[in-house]
Amino acid sequence: NHQSNKVYTTWHSMFARCYNEKYHINRPTYTNCEVCSEWYNYQNFGKWYEENYYEVQGEQMCLDKDILVKDNKLYSPSTCTFVPKRINSFFNINTTSQHISKGVCFSKAHQKYVSQCYNFVGRKKYKYYKNYDDAIKGYRICRNKAINDILGYYDNKIPEKILNRIDQLKDGGGALS
Repeated sequence: NHQSNKVYTTWHSMFARCYNEKYHINRPTYTNCEVCSEWYNYQNFGKWYEENYYEVQGEQMCLDKDILVKDNKLYSPSTCTFVPKRINSFFNINTTSQHISKGVCFSKAHQKYVSQCYNFVGRKKYKYYKNYDDAIKGYRICRNKAINDILGYYDNKIPEKILNRIDQLKDGGGALS
């Protein structure tokens, strides 16, 4: 049936993210990730999946290992949750960067600092500043607005523990990276 295919695909993909070296070439953030021994047993994972999976209408759901636990590298019942892809993508694009610091880089062409933040719908916002501290403040303002938009949109649509964790990420609190 369709549901058991979704469970199996999720389980199989989790192992690929952790242990497939070819996957790590394009997604190095998954290097050194692991699956807990309990979830090596498909039935154990399936039971957890059935107890924790939910849907938000019109959205793809993702198994997430590091929204609830900062810098987590272990897929397990206590560290994982399901989140809409839009939330998962927001935190991925706003925490992986080759910037001076998260969200800020220096533009040689403009001789200014640039804050870069993705908003709630995945559109990149740029703003130029004369100094680094102002660029960091600009990044935080943009990111906090996006987080507030997420909290407002998903209120009563996703579990409270996820909303609370996302709320803690404002102003760099408990940052995911």
